[in-house]
Amino acid sequence: TYLFRGLLAIGLLFSSQHAFSATFTAVSSGSWTSAATWGGSAPGSNITSDQVTIPSGITVDLDMDVTFDGLLTSLTVNGSLESTSNEKLIIESGDLDGTGNITLNYLKFGALASMSFSGMADIDKMVNTGLSLSIIATVNIQDTLFLEDGSLLLGAGSNLGMNSSSVIVVDQGTVAISGGLFSATNAYTVRYIGTSKTAGIEANGSGLSDVYIDLDNNTQSVSMFGQVKVNGDLHQESGIIDMNGADVTLMGDYMAYSNAEIIGNSGSDLTIMSAGSLSSEIIFQTGSEEMNSLIIDGDATTQAVVVSDVVINGNLIVREGTFTMDNSSTLSMNSGANITLENGNLDFQLGSTFDGTQTYNLLYEGSTLQSSLEVTGSGLNNVTIALSDDQQEATMTYNLIVNGKLFLDEGNLNMDGYNLSLNGDFESNGNAFLEMGATSDLNVNAEMNDTIYFEDNTSFNSFTVDIAGSGNVIVGSKIMVNEVNFNNGVIVLVDEDFEVASSSAIYGADGDNYISTEGSGRLLLSINVSDPYVLYPVGNENGYSPAMIQIENGTTGTFGVSVREGVYMYGDVGQDLSLTEEVVDRTWNITPGTGSSSNINLMFYWSTAMEMNGFDNTNAYITHYSNNSWDADVANAASFDANTSLYAMERIGITSLSPFAVKDAQSELAVDDHDESFIKVYPNPTTDMINISLEGNEETHISLYDHTGKALTNLKKSSTSGSILTIDLSDLPSGVYFIQMTNGKDVWTQKVIKS
Repeated sequence: TYLFRGLLAIGLLFSSQHAFSATFTAVSSGSWTSAATWGGSAPGSNITSDQVTIPSGITVDLDMDVTFDGLLTSLTVNGSLESTSNEKLIIESGDLDGTGNITLNYLKFGALASMSFSGMADIDKMVNTGLSLSIIATVNIQDTLFLEDGSLLLGAGSNLGMNSSSVIVVDQGTVAISGGLFSATNAYTVRYIGTSKTAGIEANGSGLSDVYIDLDNNTQSVSMFGQVKVNGDLHQESGIIDMNGADVTLMGDYMAYSNAEIIGNSGSDLTIMSAGSLSSEIIFQTGSEEMNSLIIDGDATTQAVVVSDVVINGNLIVREGTFTMDNSSTLSMNSGANITLENGNLDFQLGSTFDGTQTYNLLYEGSTLQSSLEVTGSGLNNVTIALSDDQQEATMTYNLIVNGKLFLDEGNLNMDGYNLSLNGDFESNGNAFLEMGATSDLNVNAEMNDTIYFEDNTSFNSFTVDIAGSGNVIVGSKIMVNEVNFNNGVIVLVDEDFEVASSSAIYGADGDNYISTEGSGRLLLSINVSDPYVLYPVGNENGYSPAMIQIENGTTGTFGVSVREGVYMYGDVGQDLSLTEEVVDRTWNITPGTGSSSNINLMFYWSTAMEMNGFDNTNAYITHYSNNSWDADVANAASFDANTSLYAMERIGITSLSPFAVKDAQSELAVDDHDESFIKVYPNPTTDMINISLEGNEETHISLYDHTGKALTNLKKSSTSGSILTIDLSDLPSGVYFIQMTNGKDVWTQKVIKS
């Protein structure tokens, strides 16, 4: 075709050199057909060799169809050329020139036409079939721009604008920027017809409303280009949409006919911001299902249905509405892909499946929502819960296995009876909680670098710890479980109780795998009267030091056990006697629970590394802090347990509960009797302030401790007699506190109650 056109051009050029040419110059405003307009004869309707000029200041009304068809023909408009009816101006060959104004109903450029016109042109219908038509004018299309063939180039200084409700029809022609502007801020439509093509800048105007794909058949395709935002509806009547690396945003409806398909692209994003359900299902062509991102971001009624396989390379985001897989299709995540569910959800219908075998991440945002198959992939890496506030929750409908980090940023993760396996790290901001469910299992298979907080009084089935290298999992909430399985690792309690429903339901505990009571938290077990000794596998960060309890007589009940380093003069507070006395460097705190009996037998275990200051384990006993002193018992030799490599000692007939320790017969743990008549602590109980009056002249150091032995305040009284010191308790919670005073030789402790 191009060869034919070239030969035709040479022929026309040759013939025009021998043709007679005339010049027509308008002398006054008037109609094209009026001789008076031209000062003689009018140019006529078919111009093959003439030059026609409309000078500045003159307006010519095109009142007939006029065709320029000669390479040397030209129409120069420095004034104005207008048409008031449906007359056509056709430039098959020749040049349209000038700097004036053109207002026409119909303007067509043929294969050999050119346009050096640089003025203003308002055209209802403009047709281009030129090989390469470069324009430098400002052209406004009122109705339709037909790109039938060739290329329309917007040269330097040009500006192509589309009027409201105008249309660009793309057949075999193209439009492109070559230094000019495409100003398409008004709502306009693009219709693609004919055979396969690549979209151009016509699809990138900010005013793009509706797009029609209406090609010859469904083997033809339109390849998208750039950033395409369809503010109206996308009509895929016939032909394929090839994403071609472009990004497409759909604000309106999607209507496809005859099973029209979309060719995906790993670099393309498809964003659906429509309100309501799309009228048609989305079909990706077999073998071309991969997309970079699919984003659903409409409103709560938005629904996009895919009835073919789709593969996500980057992000699947459902901010609002529903993304549905249907017709036995498969949603697959490529390595490194992400799923974000904000206020929307994924829906799998009619046998559709999810393939998450490659590594992918999951983020839940927004308000309360339920999971779907997106949590079932074996490649699930990081899971983040970042809901709008701490009243929202993400509820699981399948077991959840997190191979990377579980990050509870805001809102709760509700397992709702399903199992949770943590194979990576865990992080929480402290305001987000785990909710398990009575049938849930928690499996911790990697060391946690943060504390796990559960919903208040959470109760679930089993807690399994299997951390390579025997790492820790820190529990910051009160929980109750049916059983505990230690494979590898330590459960660390902070300040809350850990209760196991059955005293025989702790499996695998030993010197490397136990419950560490670092704060005030206790291990709670229920013990029957007929039970033999029940093991409490407790310890702290520096080792395993379990306890055993047996009910001598009485009733079935629950007992709590915690263990800490040190042996303190006043049970929980005061001077640490393990620094100087022959004791085991541990204090076991035995406390009653629900319905517990107080006539029990105790047995404590320790390692030789815990024996302090020449402690003699052949002549020792368990001492009990009661009535403000450590009591004495008959000394015996500790037994050695070959299974645990620990020493053990028993004491029977315990009828009151408080701290216990192990000392040898040489150690002196009794509290010295001091003259405390010169010490006054008042008021006690108190609601805010405590006053301390010391009558002596010695310098005295005063410390305030909480019930765990944590120092809260340190003061010093000078040697002046009669000093009164005040400690403010108003910011502290109600409870028991201890004031310890020392003059360097003696130590006094006073219990204080804040109500």
